[in-house]
Amino acid sequence: MIVFQPAKNFLRESSERGVTNFAVILLDTVTNLDLVYDAENLSETLTRLNQGWIVNRTLMWVPEHEPHAGLSILTTQFAGALLPRFVDPGKYEVGGKELFERYTGHKLFNASMNLGYAGEFYAAFGANGGILAGFLYGLLLGLAFEWLRRAARSNPLWWAWAPFIFLVAVKAEDTVGNALNWAVKGLVVILLVRFLFARLFKRKVMASPPVRPEKPRASSPGLNSMPRR
Repeated sequence: MIVFQPAKNFLRESSERGVTNFAVILLDTVTNLDLVYDAENLSETLTRLNQGWIVNRTLMWVPEHEPHAGLSILTTQFAGALLPRFVDPGKYEVGGKELFERYTGHKLFNASMNLGYAGEFYAAFGANGGILAGFLYGLLLGLAFEWLRRAARSNPLWWAWAPFIFLVAVKAEDTVGNALNWAVKGLVVILLVRFLFARLFKRKVMASPPVRPEKPRASSPGLNSMPRR
């Protein structure tokens, strides 16, 4: 990562893009480690790897410069995730720029950045409320994984869907709205795939495993089976 990040920055400043040019830049970075350990590049790399500074900035900015938002942050994102854009053209857009600038006071230029779950929960509910919200969020994720575990008993393919559904949910720098938006779209894709496969094979996708008949157990010899004299 400490080599990859500077190479990515150099690629952004390069006039030529593409996989080949990035490979050349990456090789040049590996063979010239002085570029990697340059003070400016090292500072940007460490900042990129450490999302804690975003939470720290939120703690400094809220509520001194911006009051706690309450449920408005979550309700706005929930509506944006559940309603299609043709129903609500002005709905919340993922990317985090609006929330980030509002609750950190830091301006973004040609970039998108989110508060992260910790920063978002604090901006909404404060310290104690943010801890409780984080606990409830983790509890909901745990219940969702438990549902997948039970569904996988009948069809192990559900475990293949798990990373597809929860890809965003496990990223520390994202928000609840992004995770919900991704999960909703992922579930729609899953339902479509199951429907198409059912039509393709002209049968319903098995929802539960068939009940296997139990083999009769050999009874142990008892008093009744003793030979009579």
